Amino acid sequence: MRGFNTLDRTSPLTRLLRSAKQPTSPRRGDDGALGAPGEGDKTSPRRSECPHPSPLPTGERGKWRRSAIYAFAGSMAIVCVAIGALWGLIDSFGPAPLGRDLEVSKTALDRNGRLLRSYVTSQGRWRLPASREQVDPRFFDVLFAYEDKRFFKHHGVDPLAFARAALQFVTHGQIVSGGSTITMQVARLLEPRRERSLYVKLREAVRAIQLERVLSKDEILGLYLTLAPYGGNLEGIRAASLSYFGKEPRRLTLGEAALLVALPQSPELRRPDRFHAAAKNARDRVLDRMARHGMFDAAEIERAKIEPVPHVRKKMPMIAPHAADDAVAGAPNARELMATSRVWESRKVPRIRGINKPELARSLVIRLPDSKSVIPRQSCACWIMAEWF
Repeated sequence: MRGFNTLDRTSPLTRLLRSAKQPTSPRRGDDGALGAPGEGDKTSPRRSECPHPSPLPTGERGKWRRSAIYAFAGSMAIVCVAIGALWGLIDSFGPAPLGRDLEVSKTALDRNGRLLRSYVTSQGRWRLPASREQVDPRFFDVLFAYEDKRFFKHHGVDPLAFARAALQFVTHGQIVSGGSTITMQVARLLEPRRERSLYVKLREAVRAIQLERVLSKDEILGLYLTLAPYGGNLEGIRAASLSYFGKEPRRLTLGEAALLVALPQSPELRRPDRFHAAAKNARDRVLDRMARHGMFDAAEIERAKIEPVPHVRKKMPMIAPHAADDAVAGAPNARELMATSRVWESRKVPRIRGINKPELARSLVIRLPDSKSVIPRQSCACWIMAEWF
């Protein structure tokens, strides 16, 4: 019995019961076993680590971390789905139209490049082709300052312009500016749509980026100068300048340039020949913004404001129309007929039918066709007499 009692007192169960009576709590040793109260001093100061830690943290901090992980995973899934849907929508648009097959008015020019006659398109529109070199540089100064300040810096879409338009909408409660760049306007002109929605705006932005990847800035400007609406059947700056000012846009005053910048924003409601006051107010608003930007001095702005705004449309040039008709018929696929020219003068012409206008005879320039044309050179004098008498 004594041996049994000795073994019983030294058994692990006895030590555990004895340690429970002590006021101090037992400590774990390096081996992880429970020991007597005095045995804790012999253990290593290093705390033992659990050989199998929990895969997720516990407590309030663990809950926060789990929520953050779930939120991040959900947001990434939403972003991936949104990107996929946007990519599919963009892919459904297809390639952007580049205006390669755009129908423009046929023009007949003399040897100096002066317009003799132009023709409407099959849709009855005056759409004369234009390039940057054919327009007064002052027009572009006003156009970029008013429509697209960073035209040569962005790639079709201007994020700053979008942010400004959104801020103006919030502060004013209405659309003050649309945030469209010139490239986006060209995209809208190439693919006209009546409705205005977020989908249409997104389509214009995508088309603008596509255009910038294929065309140069000058080519995009050329499309804008050719397609910008100016009211009625006038499209492009050349048709507008000839119709409203009676001249090509190579030399424009500040007031004329401001008017040509203002009209495309609302071409039908600002037509000078129908809504003269609205056209003048729109021009003056453009000039006021130029004054705020400090682009022109105050005296020049005031002179531009007192320039008269045209009340009626002028007729398009019509010099030697029959000869031009035959030249166009001889080259039906040509957009701009360029050929050698020749002046036919004769002192006998002013005396025909008692008309004494020698300066007219000397200024008459008739286009002589090239080798592909069907008009004989001998008919040059006859055409001139037919056109003026």
